[in-house]
Amino acid sequence: MPKLLYIILIIISSIGVLWVFSVGLNGIGFSHRQRQDIPIGRRSRNDQISLASQSDTKNAENYKDLEPGNTPGLHKGDPSKLRNILVKALRGEPIRVVIIGGSNSAGGGMDKDTHKMNKRYFRLFVDWWNNIVAAQTGSQMSEDLIAIGGTGSYFFAYCYDTFLANPKQIDIAIVEAAVNYNTAGMAEPLEQLTRVLYNHPSQPAIWYVNFVSRLGKDPKTKKVMNPECVNLEDFGLYDVAAQYGVTSFSMKDFVCPTVDGKPRFDESQKGYVSTDQHHVGEKTHAQIAFLMTNYVKSVLDDVTKQGANMAQSYPTKALSLFVKEETKLLVNPQCWSSISPYSETGINKPTLSVKVLTKTRFKFYANGYEGNPKQSPRKDRQSGWANTASGGRVVFQINVKPWNSATDKRRSVIALIHNVYNGGDAKIWVDNSESDAVNIVNKAQPGGSNELYTIADRVEPGIHTLSIVTKGKGMFIISGILVGPPEFSRRKVT
Repeated sequence: MPKLLYIILIIISSIGVLWVFSVGLNGIGFSHRQRQDIPIGRRSRNDQISLASQSDTKNAENYKDLEPGNTPGLHKGDPSKLRNILVKALRGEPIRVVIIGGSNSAGGGMDKDTHKMNKRYFRLFVDWWNNIVAAQTGSQMSEDLIAIGGTGSYFFAYCYDTFLANPKQIDIAIVEAAVNYNTAGMAEPLEQLTRVLYNHPSQPAIWYVNFVSRLGKDPKTKKVMNPECVNLEDFGLYDVAAQYGVTSFSMKDFVCPTVDGKPRFDESQKGYVSTDQHHVGEKTHAQIAFLMTNYVKSVLDDVTKQGANMAQSYPTKALSLFVKEETKLLVNPQCWSSISPYSETGINKPTLSVKVLTKTRFKFYANGYEGNPKQSPRKDRQSGWANTASGGRVVFQINVKPWNSATDKRRSVIALIHNVYNGGDAKIWVDNSESDAVNIVNKAQPGGSNELYTIADRVEPGIHTLSIVTKGKGMFIISGILVGPPEFSRRKVT
């Protein structure tokens, strides 16, 4: 390895993490008790993890990892794709990171202060790269944020690329999905999204960011709402990570020590929960950014030892873990959506052609975060065709393209429904099959969420109609129409 390149790697490894804390985090420091990595694919809480903030922020030792890779919260996967990306960076080439997530990534809990929005975990990581790595290599990192509150992995698996100016190039894909899930889907939606990214032509490194929601106190009971720190890590996330070699950064490991055999939120730790009691706080974003920079540093060390010009090989195929039938795997999905990471005019290139044919008592509902987009720096938007009374009707025309299969070109048709505080109910059907209509009771849900309902499977390619008739009071919103594989049959999944 050329001597200059070796010096660059040493400089990045030595000062990178210090910059994150001194510049990006305004002096938030942490001390770590060393422990061995928790293997991907199983969840271990055998030792209690202590992570306390330091009062002496001038002491650089407070920000020094005990040993690269042994930090609580880091679950290492296969680093080979990241090695290739770092070799690319050392040649001075630009790096592109795509962040796919929910309200925590969109800025939930930090959106009352525009300055704090710049302290989200990914922004700190990108800033670290562009101030430390780019200064030594010339490799600039750009970010594409695809974050929508109350939205889970299935939607993004179908639609993430419709929000990208250049969907053909992704170097690092960060998926923040451990909060937005439900027991109807468990980890299957995450696997479908992971497979879509895993099979992307540019072969990006995939990282999971695993937050925990509702760690604040209920205003009525004054008790922690989610004391056992339950999230998708409890329902198969690490099995998916093991299957696809994904590296994970977990909030649980530094705020939820094991008590009586179960993770329990440590209420003595301050700053990890936002003032809204539902989202994560500034310290959580800071620690996740620390884990990311430390992980990159450790892989850089490995690149130094092996030689920066040595390309890394990695598996190009992986068997599906939860979905065994080929006709249920996402291939060539189509998406039309009115929810968006952008409340202003932004990128939205639908892959499904949709036209409103007729509408009675339905209006297009466009809403920014909590109905107040002008006062919030959050950019994600919840919107769709909405009705608030019985007897409303809307009919869409959709153009279903063939599935990419030599054996079966038929498709499934899925409705994306937005739940709101005063949810309504409706029946939905394809073409003239009203007798087979799917009845959807859109229950009122604080904060709102976006759920998928299969309306029909094995639909022939061509022009079809999707009809909706509301049946009761309350707001019913259809926020998107998706077209999937022939036998994708799911109800009320995120």
